[in-house]
Amino acid sequence: MQTVTIKIGRNKGQSRIWLENMTLAKYGFNRGDAIAIDYYNEFTGREIHIHRVANSRYQVAGRNRRNKAISIIDICNAQLTEFTRGATTADVTYLQNHITIKIGARL
Repeated sequence: MQTVTIKIGRNKGQSRIWLENMTLAKYGFNRGDAIAIDYYNEFTGREIHIHRVANSRYQVAGRNRRNKAISIIDICNAQLTEFTRGATTADVTYLQNHITIKIGARL
């Protein structure tokens, strides 16, 4: 398990969560893998859960950098913008085949 804090970015007026690193592959998220993205508004806070599935319209993207495959998960849409409600940070916890993104407080 590994947890990091990230900034929630903006792109074309929408909130954006961009995960691009070798950690994704380490925890089982490789380019082309189908993933599910679920939003939970729990009493303890707002969370996004990402996990691998057999079929989905969402996939892990990727690129090659210095002859190494880098996995990318890019979430940027109106649903995320509404869900984050202006928050600027999130805690990302990586587990095998599962990622939890806990939306931080508005700064």
